[in-house]
Amino acid sequence: MAAGTYLTKRKRSQHWQLELRFPTGFEFDMLTYGMFEGKRHFIKSMKTPDRAEAEFRAAEHIHHFRLAVYRWRQLTRPTDPARPQPLSFSKGRKHPDGLQQIDGMQAVVVGPVITFYGPTGQPMKIEENPLAWRTSAPMVEDAETAASVLYLDREADLPTKFKPKRRNGDDAIIEAYIKDKALQPRIADDARSAWAIYKEKVGTPLSRATRKDGKELARMLAETGAARATVQKKVGWLSAAITHAIAEDQFAGVNPFSKVVTKVSGRAEEKRPPLSEAHMAQCWANLHRLSSSDQVLWKFLAKTGARLGEAISITREFEERGTGIRFVTVGTKTDASHRNIPIPDGLGLPAKITGVLFPGGASAASKRLNRFIKASIPDWCPGLVVHSLRHRAIDVFRLVGKGDPYFRRRLVGHAAQDVHDAYGASGPPMYLLLPMIDANPIDGSLVWSPDM
Repeated sequence: MAAGTYLTKRKRSQHWQLELRFPTGFEFDMLTYGMFEGKRHFIKSMKTPDRAEAEFRAAEHIHHFRLAVYRWRQLTRPTDPARPQPLSFSKGRKHPDGLQQIDGMQAVVVGPVITFYGPTGQPMKIEENPLAWRTSAPMVEDAETAASVLYLDREADLPTKFKPKRRNGDDAIIEAYIKDKALQPRIADDARSAWAIYKEKVGTPLSRATRKDGKELARMLAETGAARATVQKKVGWLSAAITHAIAEDQFAGVNPFSKVVTKVSGRAEEKRPPLSEAHMAQCWANLHRLSSSDQVLWKFLAKTGARLGEAISITREFEERGTGIRFVTVGTKTDASHRNIPIPDGLGLPAKITGVLFPGGASAASKRLNRFIKASIPDWCPGLVVHSLRHRAIDVFRLVGKGDPYFRRRLVGHAAQDVHDAYGASGPPMYLLLPMIDANPIDGSLVWSPDM
């Protein structure tokens, strides 16, 4: 009998329930009595409106019900010498002790251990001798039925529809979001790491999770010393994944991660100071201490305000239609960060960029440049790092006032794209951005005047 035939919908409820009726005169054994609470009419809610999930949850009860009824019928049927004797059931090891031929290999079975040997007698592997039900009696006409009743294969009995939902339904929500949104590897790693922390430390399935669970995750992240913005970012990826699943009809619960980060969730972000003109002059005087490649990298970051990771990712250049101005395309952090940056003269860049411009990873380059900045500035303080070059460049672009404010924000990847950016070249033309970069001296010689 199929598992689903024991399932019915509960009255005034969308949930499925399991209903089992034991025959009149049925006598419970200890195992069966405990599982079914001694009730001959056993009813239990499966607590789910999903038929496949209900079948999975009911499988073990149905298996023991069939087993108990079959054994009871075998032991209570009329004695007739002409009929085969009833089966006697016992649970033991699948393979008896001694020398065996198992799966085409010679094996020695000793209790729960099976040792396999190769053709020359050398030990190959050791496996467990699993437990299994045995029948001890002459073969009867329904032995095949007995075998099917006695054996519960969870994987075989598990409905196909329900397999992925049971095994990694919550994981699939996160992975579907990462795939559908085509997240960059770094961002995808952030989302997966936040999800791993939630599963390990909180552990509540998403179907039963509440905002209390989301706040607990934010609290634990804050206790690690993470800044509030970092906590918001990590929890935000999970919130976005749930929102995406709800929109795709893959999740029907509440979003436990929505707006759970408060002002006390993590330390306040320290405002990173920009490098002063005196700092820039000190670095410029010591620039020769860097390798030729790092000198060009430092100049490019200071001049354009690009992020270090963006500069490291440059592998080719383009030429603007009509003006012939060279430019590079950078930006993977957000949609707004994807932009074109004109290449200024005098930085030592090659005449034609045809491959990786700055070899090595961003992490190694960050360490080298941060050491250089610290060694070059006598009054160095924590917070003066390579990213401070970007803060200074943005301040200078704002100060000199070259070009429209929208263009200045687009140059550093802080403004959302407008509808015109979807057509042809992305963002403002290079001839409007280049004057802002040219007006940014990086040797510490900036002096403000009304003519700027």
